[in-house]
Amino acid sequence: MSRIPRRGLGLLGLLFLATGVAAQDPLLIGAYAPLHSTRPDQAEWVVQSTGIDLSIVLPRTGETIPGAHRWTARERAVFWQSMLWPIEVSKEVVCVGGVAKVICRIGPEQRQKVPPLQELGSDYFYADDFGSIWPLKKLPDSR
Repeated sequence: MSRIPRRGLGLLGLLFLATGVAAQDPLLIGAYAPLHSTRPDQAEWVVQSTGIDLSIVLPRTGETIPGAHRWTARERAVFWQSMLWPIEVSKEVVCVGGVAKVICRIGPEQRQKVPPLQELGSDYFYADDFGSIWPLKKLPDSR
């Protein structure tokens, strides 16, 4: 009879725990609308769990943003660097996105360290490859 060493089972358990955290991230899962919109209660983006990661769906078309996933620390740092923002702040941020589109949550304290984000008026923002940054409102009843 073969047995899995306890140490190996612990590492396997950590792997499942880590993927489960990304899949159930309460800070990001939900529906979002631009903060300053003519239709403030209409979702433009929905971040949802895929079971092992996160994705972004465009509710009007039902399309999923290609390659969207919860960003790693390295991906956040690269994005922050490309925006010429203080890289150390990226460690305190959570983001989900693909190559050209991203939704992030940045707390008020960290936001004050990034001049372009100081006046956002929201902990959530959307950015795209055109350099656009839109403050977002997380819609009620969307976790």
